[in-house]
Amino acid sequence: MLEAFSRTRSVNGGKSNAVLRVAKLHARFSFRESHVNLQLLSRKILVTVGTLMPISLMPVIADAHTLYRTSQIGLLPDDFGSFGIDLNNAGIAVGDSSDDMGVSRAFRWSVSTGLQDLSATSGRDLKTGAAINNHGDITGRTSNRAYVLKPNGDYTEIPLPAGSSHTVTTALDINDKGQVVGNTINEFGETTSIIWDPINGTRHIGNASERSQAQAINNQGQVVGTIFRGNSQFDAYLWSDDQGLRIIDAPEDEQQVFFQNIDDTGRVMGTVFDDALGAPDQAFVWTETGGFELLGFLEGGNYSLATDTNSDGLVVGYGADTDSLNAFVWSEAEGMLDLNNLLSGNDPLKGKLHMIYATAINDAGQILVTGRLDNGNDQAFLLSPIPEPETYVFMLGGLVLLARKCLNREPRSSESPSRASLMHSE
Repeated sequence: MLEAFSRTRSVNGGKSNAVLRVAKLHARFSFRESHVNLQLLSRKILVTVGTLMPISLMPVIADAHTLYRTSQIGLLPDDFGSFGIDLNNAGIAVGDSSDDMGVSRAFRWSVSTGLQDLSATSGRDLKTGAAINNHGDITGRTSNRAYVLKPNGDYTEIPLPAGSSHTVTTALDINDKGQVVGNTINEFGETTSIIWDPINGTRHIGNASERSQAQAINNQGQVVGTIFRGNSQFDAYLWSDDQGLRIIDAPEDEQQVFFQNIDDTGRVMGTVFDDALGAPDQAFVWTETGGFELLGFLEGGNYSLATDTNSDGLVVGYGADTDSLNAFVWSEAEGMLDLNNLLSGNDPLKGKLHMIYATAINDAGQILVTGRLDNGNDQAFLLSPIPEPETYVFMLGGLVLLARKCLNREPRSSESPSRASLMHSE
């Protein structure tokens, strides 16, 4: 059951599956003009702002939501669908693209490079791009081994731990230090958690004889995952080299917790299973000091799972309403919002794309999603935030202040000759 919620990173291989897979505005003004030209520009700004603000920006809508524009990641040649899995702060996405028989190939995508087939560029049969760090290092799996692929093409295969009777290694996450977490798999599909780095090689996390699954690692070396107890019972764990493996208890005695991801501050995302209590499964954020904060559901929803968070505290994931699965973004201020309602009005895919999964968000607020187009194909997309109406007001307000300051500025006779001649040039 638990693999159904495995950070959209399947440890079992095969076709990307709807069940098994689970920027900021940077405005810059550079005025390199003479004092006279700067004054002329300032007057133009005042006229423009004075004309536009009463018409389109006043009054400001206090609670306007951030809107997004889409970038279509697409498919590799001859493939049927693609699934976006991870995203770094440079906006580079990884995932896999599959044909109609379920044979997958790992991809890397960015706005500047477009979609790249990692099997073709590396000369190896890379099935999945499971994670990418901020250095551009990618981890994932081949048919039977986890790997690390660096931007310069250097390739490392992750071996089994010494003495392991299992036959497969797979990777689910990589941090900026190059540490990789994943799992070994035996002939019966049973998994054990592992961690790998170039110095220490491959090591077991916890008891090598216990069935477990590692999910994610942060830059502090903290790992989250699951230990399977049998009879559909499982425990969430938090592991680090210095503190070892700790079981994190669920909020209520009858609940079970699945840890999906962890950020650099130690915030953990996932879902709480309430089967025994007859309540719907619900997304959460957990911290060492604050415990569990339940994130709720989409309107009319009865299921939610949190998959990732960024430095601004935005959380993404997906949830179910009465009809479908829907990608969401959550914030402390606004709660859980359906991303399908947040596309810009002039986005060409508005009304044509149904976003199902949100799997990653970076510190620029870009969100990696997988959705379904009108033609029925599931594809990966990148959502980029666009300025909110109030952002324009603040930006234009700053221009007004700048313009007024420039208009009131007088040339100083004490300037050096070269600077004075520049300031008074016509």
